[in-house]
Amino acid sequence: MKEFVPFLQTLSWLIFISVVGYFLKNQLKSFLEAITTRIKAGSPLKIAGVELGQQPIIVAATADLGKDVEVIGNPDDFRLLFKVGRPGVWIKSTKAMQVPGGCVVQVTTERMNPDGSWSNAEALTFVPGVKVVDNGPDPDHNGRRLDTLNYSSESELEITEHV
Repeated sequence: MKEFVPFLQTLSWLIFISVVGYFLKNQLKSFLEAITTRIKAGSPLKIAGVELGQQPIIVAATADLGKDVEVIGNPDDFRLLFKVGRPGVWIKSTKAMQVPGGCVVQVTTERMNPDGSWSNAEALTFVPGVKVVDNGPDPDHNGRRLDTLNYSSESELEITEHV
């Protein structure tokens, strides 16, 4: 009889999993459909060291998007001040474009909905009397900030007038 214990134990687990699966088949089907939808939407899924889903692509400039994008004007006039988020869940970015007399500031918040689709919220405002300045020697990694316009130097006045 001792020889049959592992067999009976395995058989008991198979019967238990089958019974639970039968009673929860609708919930399991919904769960698998939700996971499939999120993976198709680009949300990463990591199980036991295996990652599924697309990783977000970081684009520093519109030119990085390749030739598939139709460009009119200069979309890189908006300069990234900062970007923060958890890829695949939510992302918030703040961009500014220098115009005569100040900056137009745009804040974008993206978040993934429970069904795997994305929602965006945008806010745009004009901030008078400021300009975009780099925070450090590497603006792509140290970010930028808004600083007060100083019309005391001729070069700053020229830059502001010709933007």
